[in-house]
Amino acid sequence: MAETLQFADIFNLYLKRATCYSAIKDLDNAIARADRAIEIKPNDASIFNNRGWWHLEKGNYAKALSDINRAIELDPNSERSANWWDSRGWYFYKTSEIQRAIQDLSKALEINPNIDAAYEIYCHRAQCFLAVHEYTKALPDLDRALQLNSAYAETYC
Repeated sequence: MAETLQFADIFNLYLKRATCYSAIKDLDNAIARADRAIEIKPNDASIFNNRGWWHLEKGNYAKALSDINRAIELDPNSERSANWWDSRGWYFYKTSEIQRAIQDLSKALEINPNIDAAYEIYCHRAQCFLAVHEYTKALPDLDRALQLNSAYAETYC
């Protein structure tokens, strides 16, 4: 007799499916699978952040901010939360709220300066500084992004 899948297993299946859809740029299906994962585990900050990011990529800014804020509300200070602060910083950049973006991106680096995606956060913050013509502040972030991941920084910064 087959074992019954537990809620955690089902959650992980929806999360993996959402990630796969995101990887192939099918954001509608990624969001739909994230919706199902949230029904199962409504207090998981990472899935709210992921769904928020996918909404952001689609230009659904109100939904993006709502989800990212929920992730921050659920988990404001763990090392993983640096991802949520980065996402909200990028949201503020995309909506031309540059000073708020810089604050959130700085918070992400303050919480976890050694996060795997630190190069991306430095790149995001550099883009904010460039947007407001603060070139002397952009340079150290660009240098740090290049130091951490030169291929990413050369492409996206």
